[in-house]
Amino acid sequence: MLPHRDVALILEEVLEVKPGDRAMGLRRVRIGDSFLEGHFPGQPVMPGSAIIECMAQLAGVLTYMTLPDPMRREGVALLGLDRTRFRRPVCPGDDLVIEVSIVQRRDPIWKFRAEARVGDEKVAEALLLAGLLSKEERGLSSHRSGQGRGR
Repeated sequence: MLPHRDVALILEEVLEVKPGDRAMGLRRVRIGDSFLEGHFPGQPVMPGSAIIECMAQLAGVLTYMTLPDPMRREGVALLGLDRTRFRRPVCPGDDLVIEVSIVQRRDPIWKFRAEARVGDEKVAEALLLAGLLSKEERGLSSHRSGQGRGR
């Protein structure tokens, strides 16, 4: 459902999807995760940007599962963040459970409420603004993808 691949694919598992409403996902944070390298030496912490990316990827899955088939070939891009808060560090050994829900939908712009928890403790939250994109807007036009240049 997502165009991301390792190392950019941070969302590990989709636990539940209710199309048009909400989704839950999981990231098990491990000492070998690439986003932990250098952040911070001797005391690794999952960067806030990786937590937000996990939320955005889950919102992408929810969008894909909500859209009718013909629109699924298009992309989704993160356009903005509001009310973003990080409440405690996320460390190796933590299971990060993410939940996103659709707050507003005015195609092509969607707004999501996102929350991340470790156990019963909320560790991060944000409002995500996303936009539906065509392949050309995603940067996958024949010119930019190398097609049409004799490749």
